[in-house]
Amino acid sequence: MGPVVSTLAHSFSRWTWHYAALGLGIGMDQLTKYLCLALLPAYTPINLMPGLALQLVYNRGAAYGFFAGQTPWLVGIASLFSLYFMATFHVDRWESPSPLGSRLLIIGALGNLLDRMIHGFVIDFISIGRFPVFNIADICITVGIGLLIYRSLRQA
Repeated sequence: MGPVVSTLAHSFSRWTWHYAALGLGIGMDQLTKYLCLALLPAYTPINLMPGLALQLVYNRGAAYGFFAGQTPWLVGIASLFSLYFMATFHVDRWESPSPLGSRLLIIGALGNLLDRMIHGFVIDFISIGRFPVFNIADICITVGIGLLIYRSLRQA
């Protein structure tokens, strides 16, 4: 292969894996939410062990229920945020302090955005102690932000 073909093949392969990872993460998030909608009674905790329960909650707000009833604004903000991050991934030499952290952030944002667009609320189902009920997308957002902050501080 010539240098141009080799570069295109490498770039295609890199973006293919990138989008496959995003699709897998969003798919796992949506599958867990679908299963919870199908199998769990709403607002009734099912204890798995002390301090850990499955509890289907319809979150009509942002993180931890803040801004309840503001779905159109939340959809707009999440859409713009997701589009921005997706666009920056297409910059050939885009450098993130943590590519994994950025991918997790996109997975979480798009997973919860899909919920808002499809259902009008986010499906939460993991309950730990007195902490607000959350989901896989929330875990991705939290870990993604943590990785980005950690790697940014290490580079500074």
